[in-house]
Formats: sequence, C-alpha cells, structure tokens
Amino acid sequence: MNEALFSFEPNTSELSLYYIGGAIVVLLCILGFMYAMKTNKKLLLLFSGFMGIIALGTGIFSYLTINRLNTVQLYENGLTTPRGTLTFDKIRTIKLEEFKEHSKYPVQRGGEFISIDTARVILVEEYGGDIHLISEENYPIDSIFGHLSVLVGQWREKHPPE
Repeated sequence: MNEALFSFEPNTSELSLYYIGGAIVVLLCILGFMYAMKTNKKLLLLFSGFMGIIALGTGIFSYLTINRLNTVQLYENGLTTPRGTLTFDKIRTIKLEEFKEHSKYPVQRGGEFISIDTARVILVEEYGGDIHLISEENYPIDSIFGHLSVLVGQWREKHPPE
C-alpha cells in the first residue's frame, strides 16, 4: 500500500466531552468527600463516593476509546481500520448493515417490534473469519462505503478471480 487515497478521521467530540466532564466531576466528588469526612455528613460521603467512582469509570473508558479510534484510510489495494490493515485480496464481503435493538417487551406497532435504538455499521469480513466494524457513531460511513465500493470494484477489475 502506497499513499492513502482517502482518509477519514473519527468523530471523538462526544467522547472528549465525557472524558473532560468525568475528570471535573471526579475532582468535585473528591472535594465533597473530603468535606463530608470533616463534617461527618454520612449521606454526602456516600453520594460523593458513589458519583466519584461512576465519573472515574466514565472518564477512563472514554479516554481509552478515544485512543483506540484510528483514522480509516483507503488505499488502491487495501484499507486501514481501527482493528488493523488488510488488503482487498483478503476480504470476503463488505456490507452496510443496520442493527436494531428491540424492546425487551414483545410490543409491536404496525406488525413490527418497536426499535429502541438503531446503529449502522460497515462490516468487512476477511476470509480468515476476522471482522472489522466501522460505526456511524464515529465515522462518516456513507462516504467511506461509497469510496470503498468503487476502489474494490476497480481492484477486482484489475485482479479477476482465477
């Protein structure tokens, strides 16, 4: 793979907000915890400790997620995803999928189950069974899928199956 033809940066603004917000809340909870220890306010002690642990976990996991999201790059013979680099000859299928999360109760509207949440992803499956997912929550998947379809089509014209 030579030079990247297309590069798509991840959208981490929401995760950055959670990371910074978590750090601020942890600091406020530490101050509240220390105040509650001095004044013997047990309910504030319990509340600030509980909220501090939740904010700490939110901040840590948001930071880890930000660091794991890499730039998706498309080359003329392959692509780079957050899970690694692969060439077009190793790809079995590329699909644009929509996953729906249904209500845990069997409630239907118009003959279909009610969807609570939907997520669109690009699913890239390798011949070895590995799967690379690119979510619309972090990347512009419509433009990635469009460019990827064109590049794979051009590559398959140059390299027909034997």
